[in-house]
Amino acid sequence: MGAQATVNASQGWTQTWPPARAAWWAVAVLTTAYIVSFVDRQILSLLIEPIRADLAISDTQVSLLGGFAFALLYTFAGIPLAWVGDHHSRRWLIAAGAAFWSVMTALCGLSQTFWQMFWARVGVGVGEASLTPSAYSLMGDYFPPDKLGRPMGVYMAGGAVGSGVALVVGGAVIAATATLPSISVPLVGALKPWQLVFVIVAIPGLVVALLALTVREPKRVREPLQPAPAQREGRKIGPNAARYLGRNWRLYLPLFGGFALISLMKNAILIWTPTMFMRAHGWDASSIGYWYGAFLLTLGPLGAIGGGWIADHLRGRGIREGALWVVVVATCASAPIAVSMPLVQSSSLALVLLALLTFVLFVVGSVTPTAFQLATPNQMRAQVSAVALFVNNLLGIGFGPTLVALITDYVFGADSALSYSIAIVALVFAPLSALAFWLALSCYRAAAPGEAT
Repeated sequence: MGAQATVNASQGWTQTWPPARAAWWAVAVLTTAYIVSFVDRQILSLLIEPIRADLAISDTQVSLLGGFAFALLYTFAGIPLAWVGDHHSRRWLIAAGAAFWSVMTALCGLSQTFWQMFWARVGVGVGEASLTPSAYSLMGDYFPPDKLGRPMGVYMAGGAVGSGVALVVGGAVIAATATLPSISVPLVGALKPWQLVFVIVAIPGLVVALLALTVREPKRVREPLQPAPAQREGRKIGPNAARYLGRNWRLYLPLFGGFALISLMKNAILIWTPTMFMRAHGWDASSIGYWYGAFLLTLGPLGAIGGGWIADHLRGRGIREGALWVVVVATCASAPIAVSMPLVQSSSLALVLLALLTFVLFVVGSVTPTAFQLATPNQMRAQVSAVALFVNNLLGIGFGPTLVALITDYVFGADSALSYSIAIVALVFAPLSALAFWLALSCYRAAAPGEAT
């Protein structure tokens, strides 16, 4: 397929986009990288109980491994790495990051103490911080605005697939190795089954590092493609993303805040739901891994891609803030489901609610970044994405799992109260997120870029 052009005669600009085949190959590689990154990130959620037992740590300490340790430099490294992505080769940056996070995932499996695993998880976060801002930026330069929702949805579906693979494969490996004795590794010593899982899932990331080098760097557009007020202002300030965000804070502050708040709830649920089913319903790790993994593998991508399709459809009908409307509705729908899921007595009903919640949360997760991209000039997309991810990850990944653990350990003081802790977090943060997105709507109507239709 040849290149395509987007023309706006009234505004006097023309943009030629890369061939569709090259663009979708890039999406395929970036999505694969995102899947693998989520496997390495999320596998810990299925291994909480054996890690607690072998390292003699509490729920709060486990939550620090699952959230804060990963988010610490994943959050703070994201912005400087995004600057590198805006000024140098994005594919080389992604390749180097994939190789690094894979090595650090393997080191998680070699850890013998809490602090060894803590710093290994920090390393995983540093490597993965290279991926998403540059991936967003690449897709923003590969696709015209009215076709960006679908590739973004496909990419964001990778998070669901990766989380699902982590749970399904992790559950299978746990079941297969449960009766095996410790495996002795030269220079390392004996490895327990949970440690072996980390080593195994680290291998695909090295393949991803090579695949990233097959993605072509598209031409960067140095002029904003859309004539919206915020975009015209972006033309005056050039690459100064900080000044751009400052002048458009009424739009970006609630967008960033809503994204972070829903992420806090989402990450709390991702990390603690398997353990909640084990404690409240007596399930084993492999059983909940298969079920929750199946939901993430099917309903997660369906929500992510479907949300992107709906956003594109609304935009095509002239609703410039259509992407944000999708986010508002899905966030509102998530609140009652997320509160009810951990509290119901029937494990079958809890599974049904978990399936619905998985779908809705991945609609929000896929369409919110699309809204960011459509409101941001091309030359600042990676940096604005990195700022969004900074806030999102610091609050969402960094504190979501730990907030649940703190309530369990220090408010209820009992492992059996985990279900109530999850429900409390959902009850507070889902409505706050919906309110923040709602507040962003009025500013988004004025600032969202749109071509005359």
